[in-house]
Amino acid sequence: MKNTIWMKKAAVVFCAAVCAAAFAACGQKTVKESGAAAESKTEAESKGFQAELNYDYANTVNNDAEAVIKLLGEPESDRDDGVIRAMSFDGGKKKALLYNENEDVNYGRSDSCWALEASVGELFVLSEEPESSEAFFEALRLEEKPEKQSSRLVDGYALAEGKEVYHFFCDGYEMEILPESDGSIHRDSRAVILAPLEKEEPESEESEEETETAAN
Repeated sequence: MKNTIWMKKAAVVFCAAVCAAAFAACGQKTVKESGAAAESKTEAESKGFQAELNYDYANTVNNDAEAVIKLLGEPESDRDDGVIRAMSFDGGKKKALLYNENEDVNYGRSDSCWALEASVGELFVLSEEPESSEAFFEALRLEEKPEKQSSRLVDGYALAEGKEVYHFFCDGYEMEILPESDGSIHRDSRAVILAPLEKEEPESEESEEETETAAN
């Protein structure tokens, strides 16, 4: 009888030991897996393309050979280092202005620019390197333009087909992309110039004198 009780106790202790070992192994596996995932993410981020901002860096994640850039901060306007930069403005909404001033990269004129409108925190997809990101941008032909701009065309670009981008700004003009009936946008999508962006121009001394003379 005593032997039977002892054997039952031993079985319980053995089972508890096995369960504890299994639980510990499971915990180690989870830690290892999460550690590997973190290591993989760090490695991917180090390989991703980083768009430099003047006082911060964009967050990048390498995902299927594409770098996802979350746009942060606002660059100074006088930078001319040939990198794709980002600017956010308009308070409640985040509009991202992407432009490249490197004439060696075949995006059109050196002052070509792209702008996307999205909600705060949205991620914008570019390729890993600026030289190859042309595949993610498709040129738009301008079907309509105001007479005062008849002598020059604005370099307007939108993201490749499948991306919903309807408004953009380039060369001082606000523009709108006209999507197809199914809502898609592609390289033959039409774009119209809505209006030149308003700029505050200081009044000259001459105009002030003319105003005073007219008043007298």
